[in-house]
Amino acid sequence: MPDVSTSVKQILVVEGFINLTDSTKVKLSRTVDIQNKGTTAPELDATVTIENDKGVTFALPAKGNGVYAAQSYNLSAADRYRLRIVTKSGAAYLSDLVQAKVSPPIDSVGTRIQANGVYLNISTHDLTNATHYYRWEYYETWEFNTFLRSEYYYDGVTVLPRTFYVNHCWGNNVSPDIHLASTLALTNDVVDNKLLLFIDASSEKLTQRYSILVKQYPLTIDAYEYYEQLKAATEKLGTVFDPMPSSSFGEYSQSG
Repeated sequence: MPDVSTSVKQILVVEGFINLTDSTKVKLSRTVDIQNKGTTAPELDATVTIENDKGVTFALPAKGNGVYAAQSYNLSAADRYRLRIVTKSGAAYLSDLVQAKVSPPIDSVGTRIQANGVYLNISTHDLTNATHYYRWEYYETWEFNTFLRSEYYYDGVTVLPRTFYVNHCWGNNVSPDIHLASTLALTNDVVDNKLLLFIDASSEKLTQRYSILVKQYPLTIDAYEYYEQLKAATEKLGTVFDPMPSSSFGEYSQSG
């Protein structure tokens, strides 16, 4: 039994990303004992705000279940921003000020069709040579028909035949993996046809219609290293050859 399971209790976990021109969502929760049968412990009734280096604040109202969010505030890229959290108990957490970064546009989300399936690739570039660190998320939606059709229904008394078949469906999915790229070692700040997703030829996603929405985020070096460690800890563990988990020291100060 690791010492951390008994010596440290209810650590505040902050998950979120401040967006300049898109909605910002922060999720607060507490760690639970490894033997706890529960799932999560959301941090409720906290006060969460975004602050810039000029002292201007932007509120993130509570949305329930530990989520604090707001639509776009159209934050200025010229400013630096940080997150302030005051919990219900009065404890205050304040992150360091970080310079805002503007994402260059996505050049293309291309497809490469092979016999075994479809490869989805992303390309982008920054003419100012200032981004260097990238992260992507995607949201999939697809239309399909089920193999079996619902030909009967129960009206509460008896089973009756349907006048139409029920087998038309829509599926959706959020990217389960962390997708990163660095161009620091390249002459130009260019990401060319990086593999984002592979869809097997037998997948129901390809039977009717398919759509993917990709969001691109520019990262600081600290954020990139954090996501690299998170990716290694969540996606590459399981063999003796995989990297060991490592610590990433946060930028939060606490008072109260």
